[in-house]
Amino acid sequence: KPLGLKLLVDGRLVACFCQPRFASLAPAMSAKASKANKAADSINARLQLVMRSGKYQLGYKTTQKTLRQGKSKLVLISNNCPALRKSEIEYYAMLAKVGVHHFHGDNN
Repeated sequence: KPLGLKLLVDGRLVACFCQPRFASLAPAMSAKASKANKAADSINARLQLVMRSGKYQLGYKTTQKTLRQGKSKLVLISNNCPALRKSEIEYYAMLAKVGVHHFHGDNN
């Protein structure tokens, strides 16, 4: 059953997983990497669930509109969102007491 969250996304999102830069650091970082991977998998799985349910809005203008109206529950901001736009969305979200998640994927 869908969660019923309304996710407002600044563009379409794609999961982005990074590999360790140095092979010698991989065993030492395996516990941290697996924890981060599980968290990323959890966010991606929930995002897929909400996208299937259809209860989301895309774009900057609709994000502002729903934040002003108090209809949003969570805002996802992609990592390639411009700094000024990101700070403005965060400010509106703070006023509306809505959670903000900085997604590590971009809108491509």
